[in-house]
Amino acid sequence: MGDVNEKFEELRKKGQIEFITFHQSYSYEDFVEGYRPERDKNGQLSYDVKDGRFKEICARALESVMPNKKDRLKIVKGKHKNKEFIGMYNPITKKVIIDGIGYAPSTAASVVIKKEFGYERSINGRDWWKINLGDGEEKSINEFDFESKDPEETIFAEYLKMPKKERMKLFEDLDESKKFVLIIDEINRANISKVFGELITLIEKNKRLGAEEELPAQLPCSGETFGVPKNLYIIGTMNSTDKSIALVDMALRRRFKFERMDPKYHLNTCKRQNLNQDLELPEFKSEMASDILFELNKRIVALKDEDHQIGHSYLMKQEDIGIKDAIRDEILPLLEEYFYNDWKALAAILGADSIETISINQWEAAEDDGKFNKTNEKSHGYRLNREKATNNILGFANGQATEK
Repeated sequence: MGDVNEKFEELRKKGQIEFITFHQSYSYEDFVEGYRPERDKNGQLSYDVKDGRFKEICARALESVMPNKKDRLKIVKGKHKNKEFIGMYNPITKKVIIDGIGYAPSTAASVVIKKEFGYERSINGRDWWKINLGDGEEKSINEFDFESKDPEETIFAEYLKMPKKERMKLFEDLDESKKFVLIIDEINRANISKVFGELITLIEKNKRLGAEEELPAQLPCSGETFGVPKNLYIIGTMNSTDKSIALVDMALRRRFKFERMDPKYHLNTCKRQNLNQDLELPEFKSEMASDILFELNKRIVALKDEDHQIGHSYLMKQEDIGIKDAIRDEILPLLEEYFYNDWKALAAILGADSIETISINQWEAAEDDGKFNKTNEKSHGYRLNREKATNNILGFANGQATEK
């Protein structure tokens, strides 16, 4: 368990893993972006657009695959008398992009662009790019005075100005340092449509940035262009037993692969294929705990269903001495909730001697003064004897449980 926690903490500090929990009040503003109040130095209140957790990790994921800053697209401004053009220069392909068209140099270029985006004349003085100034007039690029700067754009806008083939190449053969994970705990507890908004489409595999059919969107608050990169993996967890909340939104269900997580009775060292290394996963500290959980769940499945099985986390960290407390104080209350007022089922699981019959005095209100007086009549009810039920469950480990 230590290896897993250490790895998680290492990646969290690097910004490659985010863990969030959905709840009924979680909103689009928390997840993507929204207006947040802020006070300046003078105490004046203002509302600015702030990025949410999802938008932040999407930006980090995209940033990780983009070229280094010095190799990024740069704004090119060219001037010739009263004419000018504005384009983008891509240092990787050595092309100036104007209105989406790339202009590449001839073999003998008249301008040499250095790594730091400097300009100098070539020896032969031949033309390089021809820039159309309108009205049929063209000038070679060496007749312009240049200035350049980094674009004042988001990483998403900068990415989308790159040629599509180059964009798709960015996501090929990624190592672990360029893979990001967002874990959403209790994903079905929030209003999914409200939280994801228009981005519900963007998380589809074929709509991700870097996919063949990549689809960006314009965010409503900031007006920025936004997309979900291919190298961001979204993992949602939910408890299918929790019927007090709505089932997961069908629109979200179609966009996720669902994997059932049944209780594990023997958790051992697991080989991680991608890293080619062993990581210690949680193990039961007591064989007795594993045997108890297996027998208990076998009975629950027979009387209820697989969704109501007891998870391994209740017992896997317990030494023999702590198992009894976990059963009495955590597992038994859960079983009473699962089988509320179903004493036959509880007797079948825990043993008939764990169910006690109790007598309950009947009371009635007096007509004259309204006071409650005890009558001679009694009703009968049932309650769970937790001590006996606990001992019966402990008996599952050696086959000594009370039979029904």
